[in-house]
Amino acid sequence: MPVTIAGKLLLREAMNQPLDWDQPLPEEFRSKFQLWKNDLGSLEGVNIPRTYSMDASSDRNLFIFTDASELAIAAVAYIVTVDNSSKRHFGFVLGKTKVAPKHGHTIPRLELCAAVLGTEIYDVIKDELEVEFRQVKFFTDSKVVLGYIGNETKRFYTYVRNRVDRIRKSSSPEQWGYVPTAQNPADEPTRSISAGSLQESKWLNGPSGSFSRQAEESYQEFPLVDPDEDKEIRTLKTDLVDHVAEKTRPLSDHFEKFSTWKSLTRAFHTLIGFVRSKIATKSQSRTPEEDAKLTVIRVVQRDYFSKEIAAIRDKLPLPRSSTILELSPYLDDDGLLRVGGRIRESKLSMLQTNPVIIPKHHISVLIVRHFHEKISHQGRQLTEAAVRSAGFWLIGGRRFVNSCIHHCVICRKLRGRREEQKMADLPFDRLDPAPPFTYIGIDVFGPWTIATRKTRGGEVNSKRWALLFTCLVVRAVHIELLEEMSSSSFINALRRFCAVRGEVKIIHSDQGTNFVGSTKDLNANVIRVDDRPIQRYLIDHSINWVFNPPHASHMGGAWERMIGVARRILDSLLLGVKNLTHDVLATLMAEVSSIVNARPLTPMSYDPECPCPLTPAMLLTMKTDQTVRSFQLDDFNKKDIYKKQWRCVQYIADQFWARWRVEYLPSLQVRSKWKQESKNLQEGDVVLLADKSTYRNEWPVGRIVKAHPSSDNRVRKVDVRVGSDKRTFTRPTSDIVLLCRKDCESE
Repeated sequence: MPVTIAGKLLLREAMNQPLDWDQPLPEEFRSKFQLWKNDLGSLEGVNIPRTYSMDASSDRNLFIFTDASELAIAAVAYIVTVDNSSKRHFGFVLGKTKVAPKHGHTIPRLELCAAVLGTEIYDVIKDELEVEFRQVKFFTDSKVVLGYIGNETKRFYTYVRNRVDRIRKSSSPEQWGYVPTAQNPADEPTRSISAGSLQESKWLNGPSGSFSRQAEESYQEFPLVDPDEDKEIRTLKTDLVDHVAEKTRPLSDHFEKFSTWKSLTRAFHTLIGFVRSKIATKSQSRTPEEDAKLTVIRVVQRDYFSKEIAAIRDKLPLPRSSTILELSPYLDDDGLLRVGGRIRESKLSMLQTNPVIIPKHHISVLIVRHFHEKISHQGRQLTEAAVRSAGFWLIGGRRFVNSCIHHCVICRKLRGRREEQKMADLPFDRLDPAPPFTYIGIDVFGPWTIATRKTRGGEVNSKRWALLFTCLVVRAVHIELLEEMSSSSFINALRRFCAVRGEVKIIHSDQGTNFVGSTKDLNANVIRVDDRPIQRYLIDHSINWVFNPPHASHMGGAWERMIGVARRILDSLLLGVKNLTHDVLATLMAEVSSIVNARPLTPMSYDPECPCPLTPAMLLTMKTDQTVRSFQLDDFNKKDIYKKQWRCVQYIADQFWARWRVEYLPSLQVRSKWKQESKNLQEGDVVLLADKSTYRNEWPVGRIVKAHPSSDNRVRKVDVRVGSDKRTFTRPTSDIVLLCRKDCESE
């Protein structure tokens, strides 16, 4: 009731006082509360008039009024009856008031809450009173609220949208009207009235007698709300543009929702079949499937060639700007544009002489995909011929065919190129002028069959392998023999190598089983090829082992190339050798090392001041002349040993490094291949895993679960999950064929 609003406001004011529970209220507040308490005694004489008739023959209407202020919101309902003298009577049915929230609500929002309260009152009356009303009307003095309720185009924020939806759930916009504030009975309790004046208030007696006539005259006036002045409306500048564009959007644009030509024609086939079932047709010249295809093409042509179709029907010349002017188009009996051309007199079928013109539209892609699959994913010419033979003339057909083949996952699976990435920068261990064999790459090649010992029945043969050590700085090689492909045999060879050449800091290799097993026995610090911080390999007296990804022989090109050179030399040296023994093979390996190390690292110079070519052996032996000769020692004394020889050796070493920096390092500058950057593979991409041991059709399909970027943020190694058992393989990108990326259907 309006009187209780004053009490609720006093209670809220008391709760906001900065007092403890045991402290008395201020005298000013106590006097206000005492006045309100004394005023409650006047409620004993209040009588609520309910002078409405429940006679079934009487004309009954339900009027509900709402209003709000900064203090309270209110809603009240009356049953309006008309007597024989056409006089209207308001009978109080139900009223409700609430204290308005203290913060965060504007007057339009409070008015909207009052309107919600009015609909809630109506729901209660509808459920409790078994009375039928001729009409139900809602009234408010807020034109903004009327604009909210009657809005059909604007988008509101959540608070307003939820309350408008609640109002529309129990009422319709046509039921709401405007009432002046002076005649709104719900206005009184929003400012609270005394109990003594309640009996004569409009809250209990309703508005004045002239209200009904005024309400009928101004009932459905919904004022427009200015979106620039109302903060409740979302500021979307494209609302009107999008709304108009949606209304004027061509029908053919909706075809983009279909991914295949069959699904599109099937949808039209269903619609045509439904129409035929509802319309009595005696006979059909074509099947629904044929009608579906022609209907789809007809819709697209009308959207894209409307000017041409109108000109042909009016027997006017085509516009000079027409894209199909050179095709001499004409309309057939089905209203389709076909190619006129110059071969009408040929004995070919109509599909070949007068194909249907298809504009640059999404259905062109669907048609090309359809016939590309139909001819088992053959090339561009066969696909284009299949489309033309089916009676379709595609505008820009070659471009659509190329695009279809480029995006076809099956074609990529059959003929797709392996991924390439720009050649990486050289690592620092290829550029650091360190002592020979400080940074090495290793690999094993062979085997060779040798005679171990002679027996009565012949000879006992065994196998030997060669372990090649390549210095990554000076490109020198060292070869050790292995009796077996085991970790133990490899460790012995590595110990022999270190005893001769000195300790190493970093070892590069592939992931051979003998290498992987050796890292555990040697307590080596295993690091990946992509994340090699400098401080990791500066640890004294330890071995840092860098494993390349599996199947990535190109990442070890510095030593893989040396194996190729060594094989060619051995093939020439072993030509004609029948009984090969371990001693002979060891000698041959030493000869191979000597020949490989004597190779020039740079092109031959014609400068007379630099007659000697730069070779790895120059630093290994400190000699510039590598020709084989007998040793002839001249007489020498201590003075020559400590002065001339030492100075000579130091001079040769300095000259080697100087020429190494000037002549050899610049030759590594140019990238011989993989010169262009490619888009990185990403997690989630679907790829084909190349396998040289199987046919391409048997290569497994997987999904990338992790990409390993290098220091230049280029991905050259990925982890791929394959098969239902979800096995994960690490592979270089050169063994990857991209089928489709995660962010689109296909690349």
